Amino acid sequence: MLGVDVATINASLEAMVVSWRELLGTEIPLALGEAAGKRDSRRFDVMVEDTIREYLEGFDDHARIIAEERGRGHAPRVAGQPECPWAKDPACLHVRRGGYGDLMFFADPVDGSSALEKRLAEALEPGSGSQPRTPHTVGDVLAEGSPKLWAFYPMISVTGVRAGRPTFSAMLDIGTRRLYLACEDFCKSVGLSPDDDYIPTKQSIESGGADVRFDPECRGTGYFTFHTDKDDAPYRSHLREILQVDFRSLLAGDPNVLNPGGGDEGAMAGPGRILHLTEEGRRFARLRGDKPLGFILSNGEKITEFLPWLAWAQFSKELVAYELSVQRPMTGDDGVLMAPPIDYYSVFEEEDKDGNTTVRVNEDKLAPLVRAERYRATVIVVPESNTAFRKALHATRPAEARRIVSPKLRPRG
Repeated sequence: MLGVDVATINASLEAMVVSWRELLGTEIPLALGEAAGKRDSRRFDVMVEDTIREYLEGFDDHARIIAEERGRGHAPRVAGQPECPWAKDPACLHVRRGGYGDLMFFADPVDGSSALEKRLAEALEPGSGSQPRTPHTVGDVLAEGSPKLWAFYPMISVTGVRAGRPTFSAMLDIGTRRLYLACEDFCKSVGLSPDDDYIPTKQSIESGGADVRFDPECRGTGYFTFHTDKDDAPYRSHLREILQVDFRSLLAGDPNVLNPGGGDEGAMAGPGRILHLTEEGRRFARLRGDKPLGFILSNGEKITEFLPWLAWAQFSKELVAYELSVQRPMTGDDGVLMAPPIDYYSVFEEEDKDGNTTVRVNEDKLAPLVRAERYRATVIVVPESNTAFRKALHATRPAEARRIVSPKLRPRG
């Protein structure tokens, strides 16, 4: 990897780990306080995002940071910089004088925050005899959870894109204290401790991390079960539009969607969903008595939630990613298209590199979007070995499926 990309990874890891440790030390009432930004943002969401922004802006003052928690009217926090003159404009998206460089960060500060909020609120309830419970901080509450319940959920995520090409994706599992990193050189994970000052680097993870492996043998209709987010309208209607009748018949009449609600500790939303397709994810499914997943689907979700999957797919060399569109795309609850027409509105392009199909983010299409963090798309990621599902996917109509990430086809014995 280029030295600048290694430095970018290390700066991002430091931002994520520092924000995580600050979160663990936050008292519960403060963490649950209201915050400016999205209507469902809590104080802990914004605290994590602010720390990540501060570190990333300190690393590259011209990088564009796309994240959703702060939302409207949030000016960048850069020491010594005068207030952005557009900071109070409700359409402002962190506009910076002088424009942006070729580096973009896509951050999802606390994905799955509703489950964490619920757990923290329960910790504030009186114990037996109306005595207050012992946990005082977020870290105290998480220390009480069993790894079985908290595996993979919730997550802090940062994905880097330079000159339109993903260079890395990192995810920090708040509950199990595990950091996952995908880059050109490897896909690995490493455990963390909340009690020391150690900051992992790309180099230390490469030498001491555990390999993240995806299921090498994912075959047959037994691997048609999938996981997506949001089961309410209009998302349910959009899912029916994407998965047509002839395709659903292959699912044996079973909707095959895990409970997407934030209260289910086993149902991952956002970036961490890619881990369902790993060998570790298969073991987790068996532990819960669930079917192993054959693919994951972004049902018109926001770019910060699914872009990490594309980086993991690209660097794993074991996954295929598709972008889907329909003739009459629907809109989400914010009025944004959930499956933009591929030829006109999609910000994704496919490139051929050494026989591999890799994804590229078209900055010329993304740059004019005032609220780029609201960009939505319908994306499927599936193991390359799941040929039965991929054949069925190509047969869907009127949905259009375009392959945007694919490893070089391997010979079959």
